[in-house]
Amino acid sequence: MKEGEGPRGEKFQGDFRSIVKGGIDKALNLIQSKFENQPDKRDNLPFHNTVHTNEVVGNIEQILRAIMAADSGLVSEHDVEIGRLAGAYHDTVQVWRKKKVMDRGFEKVTRDRSKGEDAEKGQIDNEKDSAILAEQFMRAANGNGEVPFSDGDIQTVKRAIDATVAAWDMENKTVRQVNLNKESSPVETAMALADLATAGIGGGEKFLDEGRRLFREDNLDIFDAINSGQEIPTDKKDYFKT
Repeated sequence: MKEGEGPRGEKFQGDFRSIVKGGIDKALNLIQSKFENQPDKRDNLPFHNTVHTNEVVGNIEQILRAIMAADSGLVSEHDVEIGRLAGAYHDTVQVWRKKKVMDRGFEKVTRDRSKGEDAEKGQIDNEKDSAILAEQFMRAANGNGEVPFSDGDIQTVKRAIDATVAAWDMENKTVRQVNLNKESSPVETAMALADLATAGIGGGEKFLDEGRRLFREDNLDIFDAINSGQEIPTDKKDYFKT
């Protein structure tokens, strides 16, 4: 039997890893249903799918176990499981708006996932809404006569998912995670790293594969052209290449 901690710090006498696995399976099934099995091809996401989610779950466990091996006082087995659960839920909501701009005589169409109000889809805040789904699972698990997740666990998972919010850093010409700071816990820090860790953990081939999938997902004009089955005019091919 594995132990977890209840909301007041008491020991939970149950198989904590199995409960977390149930949450991971639920999140993966949700992602598969929403982003892989839709009739509209635009709703089947090349990047934000179960492949990416499984990779993040594996990444965060690897990172947290490396921290635990270096200093067992910083990370526990309980933290590893909380981290895996956060990884499973971090992309369960993917709301986007279509963004159009004219560029060199062509209409460029991309997916815009940035926070804000959308006329058709309402408020967009994918990380916040993904964290709500994780919290709902954890509170439901606590409502079955057992209390595997503490209030602290729930807040850690929510903050960890929030740590994956990314923005472009113009000064350093790279992506940064705006909610990650020196006060972030090891689980939150590991979650942020796990979401962007492909090159460091998976190597060059994995990095290139992930980059291609994300490019196809973000560039709707190219996505639509590839999936239309029609020949792409040479001038538009040249535009896509540049």
